[in-house]
Amino acid sequence: MDLSHPSPAALQAARHDWIWRTRRSGVDLQRARSSDYRDPFARDRARLLHSAASRRLMGKSQVPGLLGSMLPRGWQTHVLEVSQLSRGMLRALQHLHAPGEPWLPWLPDVNLLEAIALGRALGHAPFGTVGDETLAALMREHGGFHPAWHALRLVQRLEPHTPGHGLDLTRRTLLGLHDRAMLALPTPGRDPAGLAGQDWLLQPLSERDRGALLGALRREQVRAAVSLDGSIVQLAEQVAHAVHEFDDALGLGAVPREAWDAVVLDPAWAEAVDLQPGPLADGLFAGPGPARRQAVGALVNALLISVEIEVDPAIDEPLLHHRAQWMAPAQALVRSLRALVAQSWGRAPQVVQASEEARQTLQRLWSAAWAAPDLLGLPPHGDQPSDAWARLLCDRLAGLTDAAALQLACHGR
Repeated sequence: MDLSHPSPAALQAARHDWIWRTRRSGVDLQRARSSDYRDPFARDRARLLHSAASRRLMGKSQVPGLLGSMLPRGWQTHVLEVSQLSRGMLRALQHLHAPGEPWLPWLPDVNLLEAIALGRALGHAPFGTVGDETLAALMREHGGFHPAWHALRLVQRLEPHTPGHGLDLTRRTLLGLHDRAMLALPTPGRDPAGLAGQDWLLQPLSERDRGALLGALRREQVRAAVSLDGSIVQLAEQVAHAVHEFDDALGLGAVPREAWDAVVLDPAWAEAVDLQPGPLADGLFAGPGPARRQAVGALVNALLISVEIEVDPAIDEPLLHHRAQWMAPAQALVRSLRALVAQSWGRAPQVVQASEEARQTLQRLWSAAWAAPDLLGLPPHGDQPSDAWARLLCDRLAGLTDAAALQLACHGR
C-alpha cells in the first residue's frame, strides 16, 4: 500500500489550483529558475510589497493624535501584525485539528496570506478611520469612497506594473480582497472598471455558486470574507484591531481597570485556552513591561487557537464553501475588546482633538483642490466637474500620508 498516495481532496485541490493562480492578463512572468522557488502567490506578495501604495502605509496612522505620547501602530505596523497573526492562525488550523479534515488541502500558504493582508490595507486614507469616513462623506455625491474598493482600484488599475491590469494579481489573491457585500450589494465607492473584472474573477464558479454569491445576503453575511483565505486574514485583522489597539489604549492610560473588569470571559473556554482572569487583569494593568507583554500575548494566543472552519452549504467551490470563524466565546471577547477600544479613544482628549483636525485638513484640501486643481497636480475640471474628476481628487487625497496632507493643507490656505 502506497501511504504517500494523495487523498481525493488533495487531488481535487491540485486540479483546481491552476485556475485560481491565473492572472487577468493571461501572462505570468517566468524568469530563469524562478519556478523552482517562487510561486505566483510569492510574486503577488512581492508586487504588493514593492508598490508605492505599500510604502505610503508607513506614513498613515490608524489613530491620529498618538505620535507625541507613545509609539502608535500605523497601517504598516498593522499589516506586519496581521501577516504574523495569519501565520499563527494557519499553524493552529494545521496542527490542532484531525489530519483528515476535508478543508486542510485548501488552506493557503503564507505568501498568499501575507499578500491578502497587505492588499486589504492599501486603500485606507490618511488619519485612520476618521480619514476614511471624511472621504466617504466628501464623495457621497460622486460615487462614494470605501477603503476596500479603493484597495481594489489600486491593485487593478492605479499601480503601474502591468499595462491595463495594475499589479495583475492572481485570481485567488484578488478573491481574498473581497467581502460578500462587495460582490452582492451596491456599496459606496464601487469603481465601474473594478466591477468589469468581477465576471473574470467569478468565471471558474458554477451558476449555483455565482447565484449564491450575488444573491440576497443574510445580515451576518454582509461583512463576511468571500474565500477561506480572506476569512483567515479577516479574523487576524480583528485580533489586530481588538488586542493590539487595546494594548495601545492601555499604554495611553485610556482604559480604566473597572472597564476591563466588566468583560466576562466564558469560564470553560478561558480554562481551555489558559486565560486566568485574575493574573491576566493584573498583567494588563501592570504598566509597560514584561507583565503586560505576556498578558497581551496570552490574549492573542487564546484567539489564534479558537478558530474553527464552518461550511456554507449554498456554495460548492471548496475555497468558498469553507470559511474560518471564531468559536462563540472568542467572538464575544473580540467584540468586548473592540467596544473598549472605541470607548477609550472617545475618552482621550488628544485623539478627539487630532481626529477633528484631521477631518478639517481633508475638507480644506478638498475645497482647495476644487478651486485650484494644480495644488494636487490634477488637470483642470472645467465649469462642471465630473464624478470622474472627483474620483481623481479622491485618489490623490487617499494616497497622501498624514504629514503630506497637513503640509499641503497649510500651503493651500
